Amino acid sequence: MLANDGVLPLSEGLRVLVTGSNADDVGAQSGGWTIEWQGVTGPIPGGTSILAGIEEEIGDTGRIVHSPDAALVDQGFDVAIAVVGEKPYAEYEGDVGTSPTLTGDDAAVLERLRASGVATVVVVVSGRPLDLGGVETWASAVVAAWLPGSEGDGVGDVLFGNVEPRGRLPMSWPGEGNTQPLNDGDGQVPLWPVGHGITSWPNGS
Repeated sequence: MLANDGVLPLSEGLRVLVTGSNADDVGAQSGGWTIEWQGVTGPIPGGTSILAGIEEEIGDTGRIVHSPDAALVDQGFDVAIAVVGEKPYAEYEGDVGTSPTLTGDDAAVLERLRASGVATVVVVVSGRPLDLGGVETWASAVVAAWLPGSEGDGVGDVLFGNVEPRGRLPMSWPGEGNTQPLNDGDGQVPLWPVGHGITSWPNGS
């Protein structure tokens, strides 16, 4: 958990918009070397998407709408969960010339959410830190899910407070537009430093 203004943990009974390219994509959350060398997108036999994990947690009184492009954001939601990030890759096929960034589609989703004013939890599915385009300046929470594998239930457990966040960054996370590696002790200022991670809920629960 990289940032949280108090929106997490979520509770049952909320009206939740789930959006973003990786919300319902077990292949993307599993990464490369899954099924094939470069991985695959879409369903994987026996896998549970992050969307399905959230649906498991919402309770009978809650409501979830899955809108991949966030076009339905103006329908009166309590919170939006944007699951954004990378598609699978392995080895040199995943190399990029500059700092890895979000896709244009995911950037558009985040801009639509920002403009709406709805409280937004951004879940980043990736094998490395990404340039998030300044999302930390307006999102209610940012969670690095990395590549959680085939069980999206685990992400849902953290978002709804069944499991406390424990992870800390093993590397620094660069800020917007920074195309250079940021290493501990090199004098550069990262967005989030090595070792960063919020490991308690705001209410102390």
